[in-house]
Amino acid sequence: MKKLFSLRVWLGFLVGLFFLYLAFWKPDIAGFFRGRVGLGQAIVGTPRIMIPELVQVLKHAHYLYLLPAMAMFLTSFYVRAYRWKLFLLPVGNIRFGTAFSSMMIGYMVNNILPLRMGEIFRAYSMGRAGKVSRSSAFATIVVERLFDILCLLLILGIIFLLFPFPDWIRRSSLITLIGTVALVAVLVILIFRTEQIIRINRKLLDKLGQGIVERVEHITRQFTRGLEVFSRTEHYFLIIVSSLILWVFYAACIYCVLYTFDFVSPAYPKIEHSPIMTSLVLLAVGTIAITIPSTPGAVGTYHGVIVLGLSLFGVPAEQAMGFALVNHLFNYLPLTVIGLYFYWRQNLRFSEIQAQENIEPVSVTEDPDRST
Repeated sequence: MKKLFSLRVWLGFLVGLFFLYLAFWKPDIAGFFRGRVGLGQAIVGTPRIMIPELVQVLKHAHYLYLLPAMAMFLTSFYVRAYRWKLFLLPVGNIRFGTAFSSMMIGYMVNNILPLRMGEIFRAYSMGRAGKVSRSSAFATIVVERLFDILCLLLILGIIFLLFPFPDWIRRSSLITLIGTVALVAVLVILIFRTEQIIRINRKLLDKLGQGIVERVEHITRQFTRGLEVFSRTEHYFLIIVSSLILWVFYAACIYCVLYTFDFVSPAYPKIEHSPIMTSLVLLAVGTIAITIPSTPGAVGTYHGVIVLGLSLFGVPAEQAMGFALVNHLFNYLPLTVIGLYFYWRQNLRFSEIQAQENIEPVSVTEDPDRST
């Protein structure tokens, strides 16, 4: 398990470093095969970004525009925690404060450890603080991510009609759509065919011992319980409204950062003509970048993709990297600081992340009407 954990950590760092490398340097692999350059020069390539110019971009930014963005960003945490509390209702009547603190701890871990391990620790924190099954809590996180992906696909569907995306983004979106539909189908089958799936698992795992069979059955039942929000139609309206509010806040934050770097100006006619469309495009590509399992906080991955996204609007690499650095730091610091505070309040340990990776259910008597 330790070797697998270490492999995942290193893999995440390598993915992030690769994207960061592509953001700052332009390799010339084709030149190597054509005999124009040596292997070293082909790999290093030529710099895309001049550091002195990047420093000037950051120096002359109008950071006052970040104040309304910060207000909306902080408010979005409360909206997201409220929505997660709705997802958690089939599991238990969890207090808002418990949902908020566990959510922020998960974000903090995502910013400190690679490969989005915060989702695992978020479920563990909820199981510990909310006295519910960690498997059920993790299932609600899966449902939450599904709603986020569906909102992202809705945004992409709108901007695809209005903005000429390159083929690689269209292909990525199609793959995401197919994967989302497949995952929804699997979850629906799991909800309505739980007993059949458990019987299949018993046959497949029978030779591994009764203990493992019972454990898998228990985890499957608890996980399925976390999916019951799909059948709680009375909460659909609030979930949809809160989801829309979240994405409006996120797009508005990016809109403010565009003004921070004077992108809404005649120097960038594509952005000046439609800053809202620009915000939606950057929100979409940035969200895709964050979902890629990589370095802590998607460092490198996010920056590389945002630089590429802004290039669609004619923004030079230095200005685009300045935007990416500020927007990323603007997201990273509040999530990390607030998450560390609740991590300290709950007296958690990072060693528990590795130990609890398998989302084992907590040993509590679960009451669907529990209020903590």
